[in-house]
Amino acid sequence: MKGTIRLIKIILIIIPKIILMITLCTSSLHLFGEIRTYRETTGGEVLTVTYRIEPSREGFSISGTATDSGKMAYWLEAEVDRSFATRSWKLSDNRKDLNISAYRSDNTLILTKIQEGKKLKRVLKIKSDPWFQLYPLSFEKFAAGGRKTTRYWSINPDEAKAYEFSLTRKESSLVTVAGRDVLSEHFRISLTGFLALFWGADCWHRKTDGKFMRYEGVNGRPGTPVTVTEFLGER
Repeated sequence: MKGTIRLIKIILIIIPKIILMITLCTSSLHLFGEIRTYRETTGGEVLTVTYRIEPSREGFSISGTATDSGKMAYWLEAEVDRSFATRSWKLSDNRKDLNISAYRSDNTLILTKIQEGKKLKRVLKIKSDPWFQLYPLSFEKFAAGGRKTTRYWSINPDEAKAYEFSLTRKESSLVTVAGRDVLSEHFRISLTGFLALFWGADCWHRKTDGKFMRYEGVNGRPGTPVTVTEFLGER
């Protein structure tokens, strides 16, 4: 009887310690964030895009690189809030000899662009809607919620202008990513007003957690091939 009581006491001491160790390990994984890999195909150009997402004081720090056979095509950095709305952003595109950065101050975006040695500074007026510069990645928190539609702003790096967009939730469907079917929410992206007649795109986010799975749309001037971005994996 005494042996049984002693065993129970030992178990009661050990179990909380095991639970604590599991909690600490899980917290450490969250602390160090996650890394995601995508394949971005535009015509004959195929890029491997890697995002590192790490928790920060205000939300998350996101960095990304896009490479073609190991050669850097572009890199980016952004600070976003807990809803994934952009607070500041930097992009360096080696293909266009382009460096651009912007940050938000109330309802303005303060932009600096350097391309082929020419420097441009602009103050872009926007509304109170979120600034989603890393879309569709920026949509993840919205996708995980239940709202049907929202509006947001984003900068066109080539034009150094900000445009207003609409994001609308469509039907759920199976999307093939990394060789397997994933139940995903379909979203339609479009410009607002009459500009909606000239541009639109589609993206899919995993239904269980809102993570970005696939994108299809033209990222450039008329005549630019369609860009398809596909999720490859995470760690």
